Amino acid sequence: MFADTASAFTTRRVDESAQASAVYAIYPHETYGPLVGAFVVAHNPNGGLSLRYQRLLPENADQFTSILDETDLKLVELLGALSPHQLLKRFGEKGMTPQKFAKKFGASPYKEVLWGFIQGQLAAAYPLLADRPLYLSAGDGYPADKPLQLLPSPASMRFFFTRSPEGTDYRVEVVHGERVLELHSTDGEVLLDEPAWIRSGNTVVRFEGEVDGRKLKPFFAKPVIRIQPKFEQDYYEKFLTKLLEQHEVSLKGFALHEVAPKPEFLLQLLRSSQRMYTLRLRVAYAGVEFLPGQGAEAQVRVLKGGGAEVQFQKILRELATETAVAAQYTALVPELGLADFQATEPEVYAWLAEHLPALQAAGIRLVHDYPGPRLFTGPYALRYAVQRQATEVYATPLVEVDKHTLPLDRFFDKLRNLASPPLTTLDGEVFYLRPEEHLTLRHLLEVGTLEGGRLRLSVAQAALLPNVDPVALGLPGGIGSLPEATLPKQLTATLRPYQKAGFDWLVFLRDHHLGGILADDMGLGKTLQALTLLAHESERKPEHPSLVVVPNSLLFNWLQEIRNFTPQLKVHVYAGTKRVRTENSLFRYDILLTTYGMVRQDIGRLARTRFHYIVLDESQYIKNRDAKTTQAVLKLDGKHRLSLTGTPIENSTLELWTQFQFLNPGLLGGRRFFEDHYATPIEKYQDEARANRLKHLVRPFILRRTKGQVAPELPELVEQVRYCELSPEQERLYDQEREQLHASLFSEALATEENFERSKFQILSSLQRLRQIAIHPRLIDPDHPDTGGKHEALWEHLEDILAEGSKVLIFSQFVRLLQILKTELNERGVTYSYLDGQTQDREKAVNYFQEDPNVQVFLISLKAGGVGLNLTAAEYVLLLDPWWNPAVEAQAIARAHRIGQHRTVFAYKFITQGTIEESILELQARKARVANEIIQNDEQFFKKLTRQELLNLLDRPRQAPLAEDA
Repeated sequence: MFADTASAFTTRRVDESAQASAVYAIYPHETYGPLVGAFVVAHNPNGGLSLRYQRLLPENADQFTSILDETDLKLVELLGALSPHQLLKRFGEKGMTPQKFAKKFGASPYKEVLWGFIQGQLAAAYPLLADRPLYLSAGDGYPADKPLQLLPSPASMRFFFTRSPEGTDYRVEVVHGERVLELHSTDGEVLLDEPAWIRSGNTVVRFEGEVDGRKLKPFFAKPVIRIQPKFEQDYYEKFLTKLLEQHEVSLKGFALHEVAPKPEFLLQLLRSSQRMYTLRLRVAYAGVEFLPGQGAEAQVRVLKGGGAEVQFQKILRELATETAVAAQYTALVPELGLADFQATEPEVYAWLAEHLPALQAAGIRLVHDYPGPRLFTGPYALRYAVQRQATEVYATPLVEVDKHTLPLDRFFDKLRNLASPPLTTLDGEVFYLRPEEHLTLRHLLEVGTLEGGRLRLSVAQAALLPNVDPVALGLPGGIGSLPEATLPKQLTATLRPYQKAGFDWLVFLRDHHLGGILADDMGLGKTLQALTLLAHESERKPEHPSLVVVPNSLLFNWLQEIRNFTPQLKVHVYAGTKRVRTENSLFRYDILLTTYGMVRQDIGRLARTRFHYIVLDESQYIKNRDAKTTQAVLKLDGKHRLSLTGTPIENSTLELWTQFQFLNPGLLGGRRFFEDHYATPIEKYQDEARANRLKHLVRPFILRRTKGQVAPELPELVEQVRYCELSPEQERLYDQEREQLHASLFSEALATEENFERSKFQILSSLQRLRQIAIHPRLIDPDHPDTGGKHEALWEHLEDILAEGSKVLIFSQFVRLLQILKTELNERGVTYSYLDGQTQDREKAVNYFQEDPNVQVFLISLKAGGVGLNLTAAEYVLLLDPWWNPAVEAQAIARAHRIGQHRTVFAYKFITQGTIEESILELQARKARVANEIIQNDEQFFKKLTRQELLNLLDRPRQAPLAEDA
């Protein structure tokens, strides 16, 4: 199967300087029929084509650019993919011989995969051959043997049917203008099945309309085909009726009657299973149903089979009317079009209740095609009677339906425990709450306390109520509408207006016993705003100290900020061997400054202490509910709670739930409730409505301002992507690794989805190697002689920065890459500072870079130095490898572009073109979450990729031009 005529051509190489032409030849393949190849053929002295030729493939096309235009190059690419070498490379496994390939891809399901690819390439290529020299190859392989004429316009078919007692005879004519092609009388073949292309003698013909080339193959062998009487009825119903709808047909021994009844539009409500229902739009003509606006202008059906004459009825349709009505319907369900609308009974009913008036106005009639109670399709409204009493809110849900007010307390158990329970009106008709209304009520039932027919809620939980003014309930409204709080006298800093507004917001939350997240952009002074709050609290003489929990790397930063801005606060660093051991000793301080690790280690002691405020800095550290650190933090006892983070959500919405369990316990319901109703719909199904609802619920408790919004005085940030090319040796290494992974995805070991899923870790390791090769070959082979294209581009850039005397931050997630750069900086005599996860004295490394003018370079591990550093001495930020969470990269850039920076900051992201680096960035954009802040991390990102998405990552072309601008 795998060997074909073209591969056996005795190629006589064409000299590049010789006069030559590009030609295209149809040649036979023993399994897949006629294929097409591109060739270059040298000229004779008289200008004609000689016997010297060579196959044109993508790998040698650059030798003949003088005779190839853009169409030729496209054809070479399409047809070159059909060469044995390319098919083996694309679909085979590493080391697979042509014989093994033929055995594997000669059987299903692999044969269908390969056949589909071949047909697709040919379907794209044939239209491009319209003005190209086309030949039929010779038996000895010479491509330009017999010239072929490709007819410029499509042909049509005429069918002739004659019925007699012996059976039904039919024949076909191919018609092109005045010319009739008799297929059986010439040498010919079907070149392409769909869309159909054929060769009849030296003529190549394409067809208009839906013509299946496989149906023409019998007519190359004989002029007439006879259908025996015992097969006639089935043949008429399955084949002849379709021909009569789409083609010109001559009938003898048949009767064809045309009718034109008025269309009737039906929306059928069907029961597809016990809990699933289907809405199906159809148009009916005299009882015959169609999908509106789809199909032929007429439908033919057999009225009578047998007897002297076969009767056919041809129903003429009003396609324009159907299309207009269908457009009104699809405007209501644009994501489905005219496909069946399948959903649970309550979802279907809720949809009908909303849209039925518009459907009826369009002339669409609802038809109940199942037994059961009738649907109430009139309007209804769900509202809440709300009362505020001290620190609590009472809400009574009521439904106004069919001119009655219906209390819902008798349905509370159903509404809490069932996905979408049926409710009944006073007249016994069934109705359902709309999904989002039911979710709101179910959420309230999850977190509130039932007292008779009403729900008792905390002020924080009252944020769940729809269409309720948050200010009236004591919740923060707009940031500018809050009362101003008095700044603490001991504060030595002058707050910017947005920082003062943030302080006012924090005091408002404190006064109403609400927890919140200060989520300002990196570099806007979250620490300063929190310290202003703690200083304000200390002047109120609280009974207990406040606890501030930070990553270990930020202890130095917090101490510096306290000394600078609130020096009167008494602070104790609760870490190391000198931390106080007794509860009474803790009360001598205003602030206990500790780390997440220390909380985890000493939770037994700390959990016994009542704190005035608990402040979590970089609160994403408690994102994992099951982690020991998170469990320890949730045991802490604090009167007030505050979180600081520029990234409230790093990987999933469940992290937000965990943080709110710390801040306002119970607000977002239990973990299972939150997963079922928010995390899964948002992350798995990209439910935009559910994501927007979640944002609405948490908005009163999260304050986020970006630099662009509140710090216009910041200098410009210029972000660019610096594309780099693979070096030749790096490209060889990358392609070798890529092909191994590509082959493994087609291997027998990964043939089933179960095996594929089990092998995700191994695949992830291979993808990691690809990423490392794209960055620097020595990341996988320390002795590799080549440094790679990105490394060369980095030094070109870095030398310019050093020459102008500027300072630069260089980030990488790979410490090994930083070690390589350390060695080279030492060899070149460049003074630098260095920080990774093993650096003991971060303060010294920062001050060395910030204060010494001779230190121009700061090498930083992305994970270790992405937060908590003020490095405003730098004008340049270089990111050497892409991090799949953009928030992490933004944090790195914010080390330089923050308050205190007075110069333009230039941030460059180095991307190796045509590699997995570029591909994954594009895929990340396509798979972006509905909520912008929901980003996947590396491992989660790769684990969710499908086999085809992995193949797309690996098959990225490398011919696109390089570009500098992001």
